[in-house]
Amino acid sequence: MARYGDSKHIKEILKQVLKQNGMNRGIAENSVINSWKEIVGERINKSTENIYISKKILFVKIRSAMAKNEINLIKTALVEKINQRVGLNVITKIVIR
Repeated sequence: MARYGDSKHIKEILKQVLKQNGMNRGIAENSVINSWKEIVGERINKSTENIYISKKILFVKIRSAMAKNEINLIKTALVEKINQRVGLNVITKIVIR
């Protein structure tokens, strides 16, 4: 039983439990998909038709050629930004279709 001085925040305990049960990755992947608009901005988000993650690869279907070019130019930085945002290395590569 934890004593008063040993208390932890519920957020930290929840992170620990999720990590131990292997659920952290799935939650992080959902967070990436759900926050795509905040990550890339309104313009690219409007051109996005489909987005999903499989085997650490983020697949994004984009209608606009200009938006595809923009994503292709910043892929490496975008992978880093996404992983930093969720606090895990959930993405290793981005594939634009």
